[in-house]
Amino acid sequence: KPSTTKPATTKPATTKPSATTLQKPKKTVNKYTAYVAADGVSLRYAPNSSSAKRVSLSIGNDVVVSGEENGFYYVYSNRYSISGWVSKSYISKNRPVAKTETKVSGLVNPDKTYSKPKTKTVSISDGLRLRKGPGTDYDVIRNLGKGYPVAVKGESTSAPGWVYVTDITRGISGWVMGSYLN
Repeated sequence: KPSTTKPATTKPATTKPSATTLQKPKKTVNKYTAYVAADGVSLRYAPNSSSAKRVSLSIGNDVVVSGEENGFYYVYSNRYSISGWVSKSYISKNRPVAKTETKVSGLVNPDKTYSKPKTKTVSISDGLRLRKGPGTDYDVIRNLGKGYPVAVKGESTSAPGWVYVTDITRGISGWVMGSYLN
């Protein structure tokens, strides 16, 4: 007796990328360094606002722009060592600079101040804790990522190696170990 069942059919594989496949740019540009102009900016898998987010970038993070499409830049994040897409409206060729200094309660003032602050950047890959005083026993104000710019404004004579800095992007002052700055 012949079989009455039909043979199974298979659907052809689709070539549509998944939501978490990084889309490469169709249009490349000469690479240049730019900066994130706001906090909580999404680095996405594709050049549209409905694409999945890879990470959130912070104001002042430096990125290398290498492509553009649909109102987005294709960038490489130096902070996270990954690429993705960011809306053009959140990227600036100029590093954001705080217009005023933000006051932090309980902040210890430096014993020695410099007449001309020196701009340096965080050199440690894990980032650096900005503290209320010159030592690890003081509260952390915030974390500063690798490459983050600070103005070195003073030092502690009682805690060697600790320097008083201002976060250039946000205008927040505090203390860091000076050996972790370039």
